[in-house]
Amino acid sequence: MSKLSDIIKVSIHNLKILVFVLALSSIISSILVYFLTSTFNLELQFSYSNWIIDISSGLALIFSVILIVRERNRKSSGQNYVSLFIAILLWFSAEIIYTYYQSILRIDVPYPSYADSLWLLGYIFMGYHLYSSFYYWNKKKKVSESSVFIITIFSALLILFMIQSSALTYSNDIFLILVAILYHLADGIILIPALVLLWNLRHEKFLYIHRSLISLFVILNTFANVGYIFTFNTGINSIIEDAWMWDVIYNLSYIILAGALFWYDNLLHILNRMIGQSLISIKKQFYFLLEKHRQDEIIVNKSFSYIDGVNIKDTICNLITNAKTEISLLIFIQNKYNQNLILNLNLLLTDSKISKHVKMRILSDNIFNVKLLFPNESINADIQYGKIAKIFESDLIIFIIDYQHLLFMDLKQDNSENSFLAAYSGNSNIILQFSSFYEKLLTLSELREQII
Repeated sequence: MSKLSDIIKVSIHNLKILVFVLALSSIISSILVYFLTSTFNLELQFSYSNWIIDISSGLALIFSVILIVRERNRKSSGQNYVSLFIAILLWFSAEIIYTYYQSILRIDVPYPSYADSLWLLGYIFMGYHLYSSFYYWNKKKKVSESSVFIITIFSALLILFMIQSSALTYSNDIFLILVAILYHLADGIILIPALVLLWNLRHEKFLYIHRSLISLFVILNTFANVGYIFTFNTGINSIIEDAWMWDVIYNLSYIILAGALFWYDNLLHILNRMIGQSLISIKKQFYFLLEKHRQDEIIVNKSFSYIDGVNIKDTICNLITNAKTEISLLIFIQNKYNQNLILNLNLLLTDSKISKHVKMRILSDNIFNVKLLFPNESINADIQYGKIAKIFESDLIIFIIDYQHLLFMDLKQDNSENSFLAAYSGNSNIILQFSSFYEKLLTLSELREQII
């Protein structure tokens, strides 16, 4: 069962729009820059070329703001993308200052300038964003050690070559040497995670398109930086004549970054909406149980059966003890009084004889609940953890055993301990629906790169 098959159908229209916008923007901007270059009016060339880059970087900034605001509205901190927003803000400000130098002050090549201090500062936040993502995917074992080694060696050699070139060129100007070295070091530092992520995630499903596009932005931006500084090293006339080529690459990189943020935000919106719809559909199926209090009150039903508080522990114990291949567990506990239920359940999982061949996937809202459930980590099973990247209206516990057994617990919002509705189902269609819900939550966790 593909966890993304239903999302692909909904998202394909947005993907076509994204590709069209990226292609059209790149073509138009390249034609404009080439046209202005062919006039040999350097003043006009610098002004319009800078304005185009300002617009592209401004577009990336706007999309980053939209993403952060919507993530806050979706009750997600979006911390990883706050750092990216700050980096874009600093680089956009640097582009504006650079345009001011060339268009207002009439300085053909304002390097180094105050704009460079903002660009260099932006590397800190861009590096935090990239290495946070690298840490997540490395922890998920999606990153190969060989790729990290090869890319690190390549980046180190590139940095060394550029530093030597700048040192020889500016042998009499310590300040220029220092600025050039800082740029080369900063480019190399962020190039490593960008290349590693692009290398290791390029064959993954389309959820990683945004990550690949961000990596491509870093690669193109670094390439333009290297080309710009190398051209500057050859002489002032060369940079005046050939700067337009690097401006085209800078512009394209910002357009790609804007596209990455646009795509990511749309995907989050679609996924959150589908999760909300799935949750509503799931709870509707259990409304008939809410009014029942005893198992003998339930009319014979082939899809569900009610489980009272006395039998809940035995039911869970039997399910997890007899598990053969996989246990998927979701724990969302916000109310403290419901944590007593987890304390009562922890012995079932730690003392039950779970086969070492069973794979366990646990989605939880915080590490505290997981520690309550597994206080001594005595389980022999292979456990993979994920953080629930969404807030629900009520507390939930869901067990899915071997895609054959389902236990759903909806903890009621009152002040009594262990107040819950529990239901069991062995119906394949019901289990498929819950499994799809679980997979979407897992996908959202990976999409937001949430570490529990």
